[in-house]
Amino acid sequence: MLFSNVVLRTEIPGAKLYNRGKVRVIYKAGENLLIVASDRIS
Repeated sequence: MLFSNVVLRTEIPGAKLYNRGKVRVIYKAGENLLIVASDRIS
């Protein structure tokens, strides 16, 4: 199965990158953490 629309990177305006892993990206926005998770296909 081929997918033509994939998200390879995320950027959240106003939030600083805190950590990036294989499945999760964590941003720090003030006192809050925002976690972006993906379904990683190997």
